[in-house]
Amino acid sequence: MMKILNIAIILSVLSLFNSSANGETKPDCSQYSTKTLVGIIDKTRCLRGKPVKSRVKAEKSRDESEEVIKKKELACHEYSTKTFTGLIGKLKCKRK
Repeated sequence: MMKILNIAIILSVLSLFNSSANGETKPDCSQYSTKTLVGIIDKTRCLRGKPVKSRVKAEKSRDESEEVIKKKELACHEYSTKTFTGLIGKLKCKRK
């Protein structure tokens, strides 16, 4: 009976000193906007504790003098009908 009591005392003392009661820290998810669909997805991933993908904004084409290069406007007959985007461009051009 004494052995069981001694073992119980030793185990309780050891469990008090070895308790690793670290509190969970929640990440700061207020940096993600909820105005766009991508922002909502990022915020829900953050709240779930999953890693959020970093996104790189596309830069506009610029020449050496840092001026934005404008796209060349095509005439209606220059659009190709072999691709879907060319076909849509030709249809939009004819509407104008």
